[in-house]
Amino acid sequence: MKDLKPLLVPPTATVKEAMARLDQSHEQILLVAGKGRALIGTLTDGDIRRHILAEGDLKDPVSIVCNKNPRTVEAGAPASQVRQLMLEKRIRQVPVVDARRCVIDVLRWEDILGNGSGPKGDPLGVPVVIMAGGKGMRLDPFTRILPKPLIPMDDKPLVQNIMDRFRDFGCTRFYMTVNYKAQMIRSYFDGDETRGLYDIHYVHEKEETGTAGSLALLAPKLRGDFFLSNCDVVVKADYADMLKFHREKGNVITIVASMQSVRVPYGVIELEKDGGLKQLREKPEYDLLANTGFYLLSEKVKRHFPKKTAFDMPHLIAAVRAGGGAVGVYPVSQGAWNDVGQWAEYFRNMVAAKTHPGT
Repeated sequence: MKDLKPLLVPPTATVKEAMARLDQSHEQILLVAGKGRALIGTLTDGDIRRHILAEGDLKDPVSIVCNKNPRTVEAGAPASQVRQLMLEKRIRQVPVVDARRCVIDVLRWEDILGNGSGPKGDPLGVPVVIMAGGKGMRLDPFTRILPKPLIPMDDKPLVQNIMDRFRDFGCTRFYMTVNYKAQMIRSYFDGDETRGLYDIHYVHEKEETGTAGSLALLAPKLRGDFFLSNCDVVVKADYADMLKFHREKGNVITIVASMQSVRVPYGVIELEKDGGLKQLREKPEYDLLANTGFYLLSEKVKRHFPKKTAFDMPHLIAAVRAGGGAVGVYPVSQGAWNDVGQWAEYFRNMVAAKTHPGT
């Protein structure tokens, strides 16, 4: 039996508090429980995502967001029953309850099947475009020597961390746009340690054309849906669920956005129309969705690619919307997004990697 305290939240906890707990627990599930650990429901990032997309408030209690009819097993249930339940329903954790429906344990996929990877679906087989041509000025002076994609993160280059997460979901075909120190990047992936691990196709930008401008160079090779990622972001989420969401919504572009809490270190003043003081808020905190630089796109986006001019993603998104195409948003938690393209975040993630290796 494991320590359940990190997984237990009261029904009065807010969605925002639960998001922080999920990021800290690394278990992908919380148990909403009342007195005596009486199970009220379970809460996952999927439950929170649906709440956010329905324009729910982050101050709402988890009691109205959680799954009130979760799959459970009774104490003493045979492992074969739990195994069958996990395989059939493709679930990673199953709460164990007693006769009064009080939680006494949580069984994880690896506890029952001995495989830490969790339930896997069919390989996605979707190509991935990685933008790796920038100079990485925010990481100067490191990037005077190394291109940003090869900056170390834990025990391998940053871009390899990104690619390995895609490989876990059966995405093995990569298109990498390169420019600055392109030969160093190619030489690394041609080396003995990585040769043959990745199906990489390079597109060399002769000049900086912006993110969408780089995509235009790839237009003849892109078929169907594809992922697009900057080379300095790691998004720890279910890519299969992202793809399902993208297709079900019929999106031309799906933006992966991270819920962020931003505290302003000053008193914020709101004015009346006549210049009088309407309200003074001392060091307010705002909740917002931030663009992670990680996207899903359908091949319909190609009709909006520019011919010659520099074109960034905001321009492409605006062009798709102006043409009547659907642009959706797939929210992830604050902890699911690591932006290591600047020094403060780089060092924070290096410390986190040492504290929680493999997460």
